[in-house]
Amino acid sequence: MIRTSTGLGSTGEPRASGSGADALGEGCLEQASEVVGVGPLAGVLEALGIPLLFVLGGTLGYALLVGSFYPRAMADAPEVSERLWLVDGYNALSVGLLGGEERSQWWRADCRERLLEHSARFREPGTEVWVIFDGGDPSGGRTSAEDHPKTVFAPDADAWLAARVRGSPHPQRITVVTADRRLAGRVLGAGAAVVSPGDFLLRCEV
Repeated sequence: MIRTSTGLGSTGEPRASGSGADALGEGCLEQASEVVGVGPLAGVLEALGIPLLFVLGGTLGYALLVGSFYPRAMADAPEVSERLWLVDGYNALSVGLLGGEERSQWWRADCRERLLEHSARFREPGTEVWVIFDGGDPSGGRTSAEDHPKTVFAPDADAWLAARVRGSPHPQRITVVTADRRLAGRVLGAGAAVVSPGDFLLRCEV
């Protein structure tokens, strides 16, 4: 039962007062504030809800796709197993084969062929041999992927060798054949091994 008392308002109209009327008025005000305050926000959330679900769904789907693809791709990638021997061509030729002969002899084609013939006898299993010479390629780049050893001509053989070792993901699998102390220090510092031309040529003996 609601208790009321009657009085006159500012206009002379009867005015209800009391605990029940006050409670009823406060409840109406709260409901009105909820409708006014929450209604626009609810409309915004409703408008954003569907696009947001599409975005979240697309992101989740992409994450699942990437997560399922990359582990399989990495598992299928073959691991590099071959050892690589890189021969400092003219250095090995002068020290190992020519024995300090006149420098002008180093650059002759027949001398290069001698070194390549010796290097071709190097047949350790799982090993590839490259011989790097300074200068331009007299063959015009006519080499085959099946050549053993492979031949490279570079403007600066030392720089090429050092860069090849530094750029390798497995420098510990590379051996550089050289008697050049400066080059040896550079490739050793990058993780490769160094063998003298004499030791290399001994391994090439039949």
